Amino acid sequence: MMLHMTAIRGESALESGLVRIQGASGVEGAGFLMAPRIVCTCAHVVANALELSEDTDTAPAEPVRVEFPLLRDEDGAVPAVRARVVSWKPVLEDDSGDVALLRLERLVPDARPVPLVDGTSVWGHSFRAYGFPDGGDHGVWATGTLRSAQGRAGYRWTPTRAARGSPTATAGPGCGTRSRVESSG
Repeated sequence: MMLHMTAIRGESALESGLVRIQGASGVEGAGFLMAPRIVCTCAHVVANALELSEDTDTAPAEPVRVEFPLLRDEDGAVPAVRARVVSWKPVLEDDSGDVALLRLERLVPDARPVPLVDGTSVWGHSFRAYGFPDGGDHGVWATGTLRSAQGRAGYRWTPTRAARGSPTATAGPGCGTRSRVESSG
């Protein structure tokens, strides 16, 4: 029997491709579907979900629970599926790396890969990100403006839409970093 699922909070590929990584202690971070059965997330998110050291060099063999929080099945439940690591780049001393690719055990109906874009010349581009900060287990949207590369570890951004003092993710889908935004832009 095939279960039909629908996106309930928007119909865009961005929303249907966002995932939540669960661990034994609850939500560990976010990720995104980059191919029909491949999720990109941070290696430290997977390590935390499996209660391993964040800088473990070896890809974990145990599966993690991946949920699609902006989709619902016919019964109103959030679709969930197990996934295993197929590519692993641990956090390095200079804070680079920190990438894990996960293969879902099965396809999730109505989940669509998030469109990827060229990351060059991003100064001044606006963005939106969805993440799971402390106390935000159902997800929080944040928007901002990209600046430029900051060392080898990633891009710097300026938040533009978040309530003062509200918890928001500090980077786009796939990261589990947590902080508080102290200005509303």
